[in-house]
Amino acid sequence: MLQYLHNLNMNKKLCCLSAFIISFLFMLALYKIYRYAPFGNQSLAWMDANIQYLDFFAFLKDVIHGKNNIRYSLSNTLGGTSFGVFSYYLASPLNLLVVFFEKEQLHSFFDLIVALKAAIAAAAMTYYLCIRFRIPVYILFCLSFSYSFGQYTFAQASNVMWLDGIYLLPVILAGVYQNVIGEGSRLLSISVAFSVIFNWYSGGINCLFSFFYFLCEFFLLPEQKTFSLFVKRSFRYAYATLIGLCLSAFLFLPSIALLRDGVGKGFDWNLLTNTFKGNILSVVQYYALGSVSSKDHVSLFCGSIPLLGCLLFNYNKDLDITKRVVLNVFLLFTVLMFYWQPLFFLFSLLKDASSYWFRYSYVGLFSMVFIAAHFYENLESGITTVNIIRPIGYFVIGLLLLNYDRSTTDLRYFCYTAIFLFLAYFCLKRLSSKDNTEHLTVCFTVFLLVITLVELGLNGKLLMKHYHYDNVNKFIDYERNTQILVDNIKKHDNSYYRVSQTSSRSTYAKGLPAQYNESLAFNYPSISSYTSCPDNLQMSFLDRIGYRTEFERIKVVHSSIIGADSLLGVKYILSKYPIRGLEELGKVGFSYDGKKTYVNRFALPMAFIYKNNELLDNCLAAPNPFEYQNALYGQLIGEPVKLYKPVDFSKKQQGNTLLYTLAVPSNEHVMYGNIPWNEKMEGEITRGKTRITSYSTWLSPSVFYIPVSEDEKEIQLNLKTRKGIQIREEQFYALDLKVLDEVSKRIRAGEIEDIDIKNGDIKCRVKATENEMLYLSVPFHKGWNVTKNGKTIKPKLFGKCLMLIPLDNGNNVIDMHYSVPYFKEGCIITVLCLILAIVCGTVRRSPRFFKKIDRSI
Repeated sequence: MLQYLHNLNMNKKLCCLSAFIISFLFMLALYKIYRYAPFGNQSLAWMDANIQYLDFFAFLKDVIHGKNNIRYSLSNTLGGTSFGVFSYYLASPLNLLVVFFEKEQLHSFFDLIVALKAAIAAAAMTYYLCIRFRIPVYILFCLSFSYSFGQYTFAQASNVMWLDGIYLLPVILAGVYQNVIGEGSRLLSISVAFSVIFNWYSGGINCLFSFFYFLCEFFLLPEQKTFSLFVKRSFRYAYATLIGLCLSAFLFLPSIALLRDGVGKGFDWNLLTNTFKGNILSVVQYYALGSVSSKDHVSLFCGSIPLLGCLLFNYNKDLDITKRVVLNVFLLFTVLMFYWQPLFFLFSLLKDASSYWFRYSYVGLFSMVFIAAHFYENLESGITTVNIIRPIGYFVIGLLLLNYDRSTTDLRYFCYTAIFLFLAYFCLKRLSSKDNTEHLTVCFTVFLLVITLVELGLNGKLLMKHYHYDNVNKFIDYERNTQILVDNIKKHDNSYYRVSQTSSRSTYAKGLPAQYNESLAFNYPSISSYTSCPDNLQMSFLDRIGYRTEFERIKVVHSSIIGADSLLGVKYILSKYPIRGLEELGKVGFSYDGKKTYVNRFALPMAFIYKNNELLDNCLAAPNPFEYQNALYGQLIGEPVKLYKPVDFSKKQQGNTLLYTLAVPSNEHVMYGNIPWNEKMEGEITRGKTRITSYSTWLSPSVFYIPVSEDEKEIQLNLKTRKGIQIREEQFYALDLKVLDEVSKRIRAGEIEDIDIKNGDIKCRVKATENEMLYLSVPFHKGWNVTKNGKTIKPKLFGKCLMLIPLDNGNNVIDMHYSVPYFKEGCIITVLCLILAIVCGTVRRSPRFFKKIDRSI
């Protein structure tokens, strides 16, 4: 055992395997002790993991089983490609393990994936350290565990797709090191390709950091550094990185193209300012057990072993002055990455990263391990000097002083941090002594490994307590019963329609639903979504008809605007409260946990013929969602129509409260309100003691449903805000159900019978007369190829979103196929680059290759 722990030339495979097994068992032990799935009712699938990613994994499971499609899915908002969802959230090959889990077991799957990625990260860091340094195996394991179980892994576990970047970064940088010292470029190219393929976001961060790491390694070279040498090594590095990017082009190129259609349409250059974020000393203040990152500070906590190395590497006599200067500059650069705004903006990939602060902080953990390893490479000469206790003492004193007045944090954990630091130093001091007996050396070696894991485990416990979901059993019941409910609706009605709902499996805050991807999870067409790669056309259209867009990514749909729903073919609404104008489907199997199925009898078909006219020219001039819907319906029937009519109202302001008095129409109607705001007011709309909805806050609607009884003549609403009144205007309208019924019947008369709608493929036969149009409740995207009678045509747009196809007099055969934009081009680049890499590799291994060609000529 002693020989194993101190061997500087251990087999890399054995070391990596050992690190993986120990790390994986360590994570499982934490799950078991603290009752996390699959052992308990808690999970790491917190916040966006609960709001988004679990539904994406359910979608991936359906894709694997052939029930849904990545290329195009009708379950994605109004219908669209899910390629961007796949490339950003789901491309990691570890996600294929979802086939072994039922949808209600996704929390167990999620925790397993986190454990696997943490274990792979430990193995990858072990591999890197074996290649780059000659350090004792027990130090190697301590550094690997510190990197794998540092602050980032637990704090960002909910963003599980970013964890691929953790385990691929050490492999990429091992490739950079080999590239710098002239040992080849294959590892760098392959690891860059995998990093971008598995998650292009963390892949971009890894590639960016690898450039600065390349500079550091170049200036650490023992040989004389000349400009020509720098150019040569830089070209080799750039070539290898470019090859890696090209190998990933089949996924990366279409992903970037799709991102440009959504929130990635531009960079946030206004954030590029020469300023600092917070106090730079907070990097010391928050290097403590249980510390979390926030807007103004970063926590780089990864245990005592990396910290000791960073504190003491300047005392390593075997490091010459040049290397010390380079490492100090690299350490300063690491700190500035998180506090100097230009570098923060750069590593945020030129976008506003205003949540999950310091998404790239794992590169800071790597930097600490990298610098520490230089110290531990010559442990005996670096730690035997007596006066190096001073920097440790200074750090501890600074840590305690900076945190003395932090009322929100238990001071005990800062004391524990100091205790672990001194224990680690004491062990290393004893292990570096030449007077140890074999028995003492084994004892101190084991003790060092144990206190390292105990320290990281305690930090993990504190962070898991901070970042966790605590109702796995409720999730299991909801998934199982909601899938039954959706399947029953499909069996009841096998026509083409959409389904919407007014609530989801949980709420975020103030009673507002938070899940908007359940249509992907349960595989039904809908009108809501929450992804980081939305379609701007759909977002804009849904916003104009009354369904508000939040943060450029979320389509807030947790109410039923019957006119808008009918236009989009929403036939079934799942709701926990009755909605006037909708009929309850009161059969067994169509309700769960108070959520009932309601039928919208006004829903329009997904495809129908109507007479073309010019009324659409005036649609975009409509002043509000209600008048806009009036204009759209007028376009379809060829004459102006008033489905929505203004409601007379008066208002009275009392401080931060507005009291509205509304006159109730006498006809059959549904009432809605819309109060656009200039700035979010953090308000709530109530009717008497009944709360209608939170308003003008995150995830709140814009248009809201107003419940009214049949015999009421007048009602009162209260808008009470926390941040004052910041409104532009009030809009109160009543939807005339009789007019809507008449209009919908006229439109349904043109319904297409001979049509087949599938994910990404639509075929229909239409017999039309002159000047007729085919309306398709399918959004336009440049990936659609539309042919009419064998000829490619370009559809017109309804509401600048849905497709209209001009029809010829007589029979029309419409054939539509969706292809992911730039996917073919990306595949061609990948194949060509792969061939080039193989040829270049063959030539490098066969230096006489070209001589043979010359002789043959």
